[in-house]
Amino acid sequence: MKRTLWIWTALCAVVVVIAFFAAPAWDTDGYLISGTELFMFAAFLMFGIWLVGLGILAAIVALVRFMRRDGRGRAWWSRRGRFGKASIFGLAAVFVVTLVFVAAQLPGEGDETSDFVSFGTVDTDPDWSPDGKLIAFATTRGSGGVYVVRPDGTAMRRVFRGDATDVDWSPDGKSIAFANERGIYVMRIRDGRPKLVLKGDFYLPAWAPNGRALAVVKDEPGLFSRYDGPPFKFDAPAIYVVRLDGSGLRRLLPRYRRAVGAARPGSVAAVSETEPVWSPDGSRIAFQAGDGEIVAAEVKSGRRVTTGTGGYEPAWSPDGRLIAYQCAGDVCVANADGSGNEHRVASGGGDPSWSPDSRLLVFEHYLYGGSGYGSHPRSLSIVDANGEGLRRLTFGPSS
Repeated sequence: MKRTLWIWTALCAVVVVIAFFAAPAWDTDGYLISGTELFMFAAFLMFGIWLVGLGILAAIVALVRFMRRDGRGRAWWSRRGRFGKASIFGLAAVFVVTLVFVAAQLPGEGDETSDFVSFGTVDTDPDWSPDGKLIAFATTRGSGGVYVVRPDGTAMRRVFRGDATDVDWSPDGKSIAFANERGIYVMRIRDGRPKLVLKGDFYLPAWAPNGRALAVVKDEPGLFSRYDGPPFKFDAPAIYVVRLDGSGLRRLLPRYRRAVGAARPGSVAAVSETEPVWSPDGSRIAFQAGDGEIVAAEVKSGRRVTTGTGGYEPAWSPDGRLIAYQCAGDVCVANADGSGNEHRVASGGGDPSWSPDSRLLVFEHYLYGGSGYGSHPRSLSIVDANGEGLRRLTFGPSS
């Protein structure tokens, strides 16, 4: 028994020592918890596991001795049985600590606007207000919904409760458009009452600069040719435009039949149109096409120009000169006309949005080193367009 206890204690201690020496390598901006917090978590976890193992060993020994009708088994759990009492208190402590830890991870009303939220929280789809005073975003914190926060990280509040994605601010700054499983909503910030504008499988609303219409995305069926075989049907995302009262729904651009980047004519990648964003004057619209190709199209003629930048989730700067986008899990900026080289301004992020003066970008910051859309938590960060002054907006201190 004593040998088993010492072996168990040694194994738990080895794990704690390994965590201690591995913790410094964890201290990067890509992770939500620091190396110190990781070590403390590992130490407490192993202490709990050690106590549980202690209780299990004690229970096994007591059961065996009872089954053998050994009088020493009764002494094991008697008032004088120190080992038994220590095991009971240890198991009770582990149970209480586990309950407290689980309760701390549950989203609640008390911490819904706090910078410190549960590890699984996702803050996403940020959009800067036209006057630059607020940033709106969708989130899973609290019961989920749309929140607004000042660029300095203060005065966070919820303006809509419920499922919401693809947040976009109206040009006059009075309303927000967003999507959920029912369709596209428009909500005035003052009264917080969302209006269902477009019902169905529409997503990614983007306000037209005149404030009278929305560009939206919908998967549409079509008959296209395969690379080297007979035609076959598939769905591909396409950009539509709709008035704010839900009328006048129409396809914005004619269906494309040519190649886009490396995608062959007629392929899913070549005809796909998603993540729309208008130019400041409304004459063009940029979107993600092909397999990570950013295309700018003239709204009237439909003429398309590939900007020469490969990426996702484009955002046109208010001065019309630049386009920010996600480039292989980082945030990049390039000239809207395709000239010059792209400039990486932040790592581990995407879905950027410009400040009204075209000097700052707010973006999703991928946490735990992940850039996928599964269960990876995400926060919001702000960075200068030249790549300097990176600071955290949510999930902890803003500096």
